[in-house]
Amino acid sequence: MQRGIRAIAVHTADIELAERCWFRSVSDAGRHFAVGGKMGVRAMTLKTFFTILAVLSFLFGIGFVLAPDQVLANYGIEHSPALALVGRLFGGALLTLGVILWFARDFVTRPPCARC
Repeated sequence: MQRGIRAIAVHTADIELAERCWFRSVSDAGRHFAVGGKMGVRAMTLKTFFTILAVLSFLFGIGFVLAPDQVLANYGIEHSPALALVGRLFGGALLTLGVILWFARDFVTRPPCARC
């Protein structure tokens, strides 16, 4: 590869979005979106998104671990010991996902290489 030329992998959907919305570049398309026919700035950061997902994962995980029968009854699923076990395992997975998302919200995005 020649010096000064960077290889950038871009999905065709991103290019089509950039062309359809008249953005200056594909990276511009990630910063803007159309709301009600008007162009606006992205309203939610990745940190906010991960925080909301972490809190919801914690809440549903605690519900599934402590009272799987009552939580599953909200979804129209009848009580059985096997489903209670599966509900508790699912609750544990949600709690783990909540912890991962809570710590991932503080990650800093960096370019893939130091030369970029």
